[in-house]
Amino acid sequence: MSPLQFDEGKNLYSSADLYEYVSIAAAQGVAAGLKGLAPWKRASLRKRPIKIFDLNGKLLFLDYKVVRNSKVVGYVRTAASQVLGTPIIAQMVGEYRWNFRAA
Repeated sequence: MSPLQFDEGKNLYSSADLYEYVSIAAAQGVAAGLKGLAPWKRASLRKRPIKIFDLNGKLLFLDYKVVRNSKVVGYVRTAASQVLGTPIIAQMVGEYRWNFRAA
């Protein structure tokens, strides 16, 4: 029996759909008063996400910056592929504490 195979390339979310999901998730988090999201109240989302790839070289996640007064106050992480299920993976407060270029 062969392992289950998925073609991530055929199941990618569109950029427009992901940005809409990110916008809704950020607004819902602020409206619900989730802890740590108060700085997001007057923030904006950057349309160009940071791309995170799997070890196999395929696009895995997209991190959208939440910016207020030119300062990153958080990120909304999305799945790149529908294979992972829900498009919103996490809402992260604050700036990254590690260096992407060094990783």
